[in-house]
Amino acid sequence: MDPEKDVLFLILTSHGSPDGLAIKAGRLTETLTPSRLRDMLAKTGVRHKVVVISACYSGVFIPRLATPDVLVITAADDKHPMFGCVAGLFRPHIGRLLSRKGAPFL
Repeated sequence: MDPEKDVLFLILTSHGSPDGLAIKAGRLTETLTPSRLRDMLAKTGVRHKVVVISACYSGVFIPRLATPDVLVITAADDKHPMFGCVAGLFRPHIGRLLSRKGAPFL
């Protein structure tokens, strides 16, 4: 990957809260905060990034991540659950759209 010419495309889908995204790996459960994700992305060294976050309250990430070189697309603002979020639905609308077979950019 050429850090100046290529684009890092990251899709995150999880349960969200005004604090960030729920992360579960084995027995580890924590919240990925906007500041922590910003720091993780900075360590990649890649200049141009697209970050898609499918979660309730995902707009909380915009102020920390969005720059002229980082496009942030969220499923909700920072004050509301996302449209289509219901118990038992594994991938709400934006997650289903992005994972569809034949999506032009995947």
